[in-house]
Amino acid sequence: RWSLPEKFKNIYDKFSPTGRFSLNVPKFNIATDVDKEKIFDIDGSLKLNSCSFTTEKSVSDLNSAIKMKMLYHHGKGILNAEASINAQTLRVKGKELTDMQAKVNYDPVEKLWSAEEVVADCYDGRFAGGFKFRQIEEGPWHYVVDVAFGNIDLHKLIMKQPDQAGNGYSTGVLGGSAALQGTIGDEQTRIGRCSIVITDMKVGKLSPIANVLQMLKLDEPTDYAFERLFANSYIEKNMLNIERIDLAGTSLAFNGSGWVDIKTKDMNLKLSVRGSRLATVDPSVLQSLAEGLGSAVLRVDVTGSYDNPKVDTKTLPVLERTLEVIIPNEKSE
Repeated sequence: RWSLPEKFKNIYDKFSPTGRFSLNVPKFNIATDVDKEKIFDIDGSLKLNSCSFTTEKSVSDLNSAIKMKMLYHHGKGILNAEASINAQTLRVKGKELTDMQAKVNYDPVEKLWSAEEVVADCYDGRFAGGFKFRQIEEGPWHYVVDVAFGNIDLHKLIMKQPDQAGNGYSTGVLGGSAALQGTIGDEQTRIGRCSIVITDMKVGKLSPIANVLQMLKLDEPTDYAFERLFANSYIEKNMLNIERIDLAGTSLAFNGSGWVDIKTKDMNLKLSVRGSRLATVDPSVLQSLAEGLGSAVLRVDVTGSYDNPKVDTKTLPVLERTLEVIIPNEKSE
């Protein structure tokens, strides 16, 4: 670290790299400009082995080969830089990417690092996107992320430990997209959008959705199987604001909105649930509605934390109005 130029020392401190590396520089030319300032022309390669970055190790287990070219001015800094990255393995927030490839360029006018054509394998699926990083003067780094993903095995993605009997993780095929921007290290600047689609989903006992189904006293295998889940949301600071969530299955259908605190994992979701299987919740009321109207409808409020949600249910006003139509009161006659 101590042999690095001051600007690079700041970058080094910010990303706090750990691990092993090997550097090969077949080309290293030094020239001077009209002001007798040194200009370094570098062409080489870098291999990283089991490397991690940031103090929280947001990026870890990086094993990569990097080819790079750089033109560096002793007084002005980087004049030009480009690199190609081929990472065999990489973990981002604990999630594994393999066979990642990317092209990186530096724009000295905008002081912008950009990674384009980023592609990787991810739990039997595919990940693609782009990243941009810009340092504001000598201060913090601003980032812009735009990614898409598809055909990802949901079970492999969320599994933290092997499934146990009656206590498994959800399964399905995940796809979606996300766009995010903010300042590194400052969660208050984070904004973005995210949408996901999960098909052929089976709710595991460790999912918050399982708590909802258990509260509704639903335990048939088909009650835990859903053809499609769709969620559209926007991100502001630590809040994931879910504008719309739809979950469609053979026996049940959910739709609603709410929010989740990304940091604390607290949540507040308001869902409408409909389906003939809901008749088992309160046979005295809902069974007759299911028989007469084809399906029962409930309002479900999910609060508390992601790991320990609290579920409350009540009849939706639409049913109350339906009952008024079926059994008019005196004022309506």
